[in-house]
Amino acid sequence: MHNRLGLSKEMILHAVIVFIAFALLVALSCLFMAATIRENMVRDASSILAIAEVDVVSDREDHRHVFDVYAASLENMIVQGLSRQSVETYIENLPLGVRREEASSNIENLYGYLRLSDGPLFISTSGDGADQSRDPNTIEWYKKARASEGAMIETKPVLDESGEMHYTLARCLRGGEDGYLGVICVDIAINGSDQQIINMASRRDSYGMLISEDFVIMAHEKMDFIGKKFSDPDIPISTYAEELRTAHEITERPFINFKGEHSVAFAKQISNGWYLGLSMTEEGYYASVNSMVLTLIVAGLAFAITTIILVLRLDYAREKASTESEHKAVFLANMSHEIRTPLNAILGITEVLVQDETLRDDTVRSLTKIYSSSTLLLGIVNDILDFSKIEADKLNINAAPYQIAGLVNDSIALNIMRTNSKPIEFVLEIDENLPANLIGDEIRIKQILNNLLSNAFKYTDRGTVTLRIGFAGSPTAAFALRLEVQDTGQGMTKIQTEKLFEEFTRFQISRNRTVEGTGLGMPITHRLVQLMRGDIYLESEPDKGSLFIVTLPQAVIGDEVVGQRIAQELMSMKACHSCRAQTLKMEREPMPYGKVLVVDDVETNVFVAEGLMKLYGIRVDTAMSGYEALSQIRDGNNVYDVVFMDHMMPGM
Repeated sequence: MHNRLGLSKEMILHAVIVFIAFALLVALSCLFMAATIRENMVRDASSILAIAEVDVVSDREDHRHVFDVYAASLENMIVQGLSRQSVETYIENLPLGVRREEASSNIENLYGYLRLSDGPLFISTSGDGADQSRDPNTIEWYKKARASEGAMIETKPVLDESGEMHYTLARCLRGGEDGYLGVICVDIAINGSDQQIINMASRRDSYGMLISEDFVIMAHEKMDFIGKKFSDPDIPISTYAEELRTAHEITERPFINFKGEHSVAFAKQISNGWYLGLSMTEEGYYASVNSMVLTLIVAGLAFAITTIILVLRLDYAREKASTESEHKAVFLANMSHEIRTPLNAILGITEVLVQDETLRDDTVRSLTKIYSSSTLLLGIVNDILDFSKIEADKLNINAAPYQIAGLVNDSIALNIMRTNSKPIEFVLEIDENLPANLIGDEIRIKQILNNLLSNAFKYTDRGTVTLRIGFAGSPTAAFALRLEVQDTGQGMTKIQTEKLFEEFTRFQISRNRTVEGTGLGMPITHRLVQLMRGDIYLESEPDKGSLFIVTLPQAVIGDEVVGQRIAQELMSMKACHSCRAQTLKMEREPMPYGKVLVVDDVETNVFVAEGLMKLYGIRVDTAMSGYEALSQIRDGNNVYDVVFMDHMMPGM
């Protein structure tokens, strides 16, 4: 049956089905594109905020470092008894950026009060002169710095009379017989980098903002907002102020910006306690979706081709991103390895130099600080190397026989020094029925244990850190090594515990600004536990401490157990370790009867090895290649007790 247009019911039905199918495809395609664009927007925002955070934090650390240099220089000049004219000449020759009228950096002014050998001196580089008759005890910055006992203090950002945001760094100079030398301060202008923050977005219709820890706007595209509270009703995004204050982060929150545009807001707290915000207009991102709808309706038949092209482009983009991620992981692994080689050389040379009994105490202290800083940097590099290996799926678990007593002994010896003179009692509890010999990756188990103990000591100011070692299951079935680390430290909230194993995560930045770390230790620990098919459990409560429980499946060798005697020795040895002085100087047993050969193609490594062994009185020969080493051994004139050789020698 046909209608007046000559169309049968079947044709009409087919037409309706095609129309519905086409309409459904259009709708689904639009939804798919909208979701994809939304994901891109969120990813772009995260990347922009991450890059901006690096810039802001590094600028702040640069300013603190420069200020430290000025403070140290003035301390040395005063201790050495240099004259007032010498100090004033030093101030006059400071970089141009420190003098306000010629400011070319964020450091605008250096000022303070110094106690010189020929009388007190007020200093200022602002060009406004300094009244030498003032009583310093009537000046606010002087009183705050004196109260800091030599520690660097940082004021909250404020809006000055010129409409610029700035904060002040101040420090009490220490040294000499009475310990007090004076006070110096610098003003740090925030507006020097605000344009960089405002323009950090990748689109012209987006802008950034910088907010202080007290929620005062320090940088914004609209100048009238600078100095106002983030919660001020005049600020369009103020409705999310409380959420940001509580959660320290907001993601994809809709609002209407000061230009009247529908926008999406992102904000997060960065490591120095400040907040970075980002506003992106919806229209700029979703205009492409509207164009797609119009194209599909008008072009119709081109829909399939257009969809295929888009899918291919998306696949290409994903593949490219995956390849770039893999290249990044490989690059990090290679660079971390390359960095470790010179770092180890620095550590070794420093350890050799510090043994010289003729060195002055200040030189020994300086070498000790170099050693400590290099050790910290080496730990960070090792974390990056491990994390990059995990990300590249190149970290292997190597199971081998080991003794549980040795594992516990090494872990205690390494971590007992982390108390850093804090009033902390370290308690060890070990199950005497624990099998003595196990099969597993001892190195990675030590790494897990060291990460847990390191965090416990870092975030515990007083009280107790307890290590319990036991087992679950039985030696014949489903045996698992059980490690428990409990502390009475800061603890964490439920929200924080849920984020603990995320990469680069650190909590309570303002409270823990002096605690070193990358935020990679716990994510690495979590990944290692997963690779060993184990479990990690966490209980924590703010200001009451944390409990970590790790269970790792292991194979058991034989029937021997740790026993009461070894357990007691391990639990008592911690007291002996805690009495050791934390120093690089050690008493070494001379071994003049020993003769060794050191073989390495890197001259620095040979120098370090030779220097460390000669401290024992050992006779040391060296070789720079495998061929040279074989020649020295084969000629019959040399008999060596030990040959130390690099595991990768070129040419052989």
